[in-house]
Amino acid sequence: LHTAYRRQRQMCIRDSKNIYQNRPLLLLTASNFAIRLALLVRSGFNYYYFSYNYGDLSIYSTIAMAGMATSLLGSILFTTLAKRVEKKMLMSVGMIIYVVTGVAYYFAGYSEFKYVLIMSLISGISTGALMVCINAMLADTIEYGELVTGQSNAGLINSTRCFISKLTSAMSGIVTMATLAICHYAPGVEQSVSTLNSFHTLYSIGACIVMVFG
Repeated sequence: LHTAYRRQRQMCIRDSKNIYQNRPLLLLTASNFAIRLALLVRSGFNYYYFSYNYGDLSIYSTIAMAGMATSLLGSILFTTLAKRVEKKMLMSVGMIIYVVTGVAYYFAGYSEFKYVLIMSLISGISTGALMVCINAMLADTIEYGELVTGQSNAGLINSTRCFISKLTSAMSGIVTMATLAICHYAPGVEQSVSTLNSFHTLYSIGACIVMVFG
């Protein structure tokens, strides 16, 4: 048993080198964390934002469908452009587009539905491109890790994506609940102007601030 434990411990130490010695993977993981958290912070606020700022939750179905369509377009564009342009550059462009549209929507306000629709259409393109980009770059880090350590460990590296996905899901819930408390949200009643403005700020520019750290 002692020999088996020591062998297992040595394997864990050896495999972990493919994480902490893989600098591209660490950088990509940080970007993946910021991108996913930004997207989840916004999506986690959909119910409150459309229910109170627009007074109609059904509007979100239109927004979601528009975002899904342009997200598919973004993934196709990335696949095409990645043959000619560096993935890192495409990721940076996608994040910039997301941030710019969010800031523009913040200053446009929420008085008209067309503004959130336009923002969703444009940001959907960047979202689709970013998700495909992360998966493509993760495959590149597997090859880099194999070059550095001599071992592939594709399963271990791929598991970092699942870990970040679960971590950001948990954190987005915390951010949403904390924001509701700070904004003095009262369920089932008409919200104050300051609360509605806080919802708009988080939905438009709050997610962009998180994205900037990617």
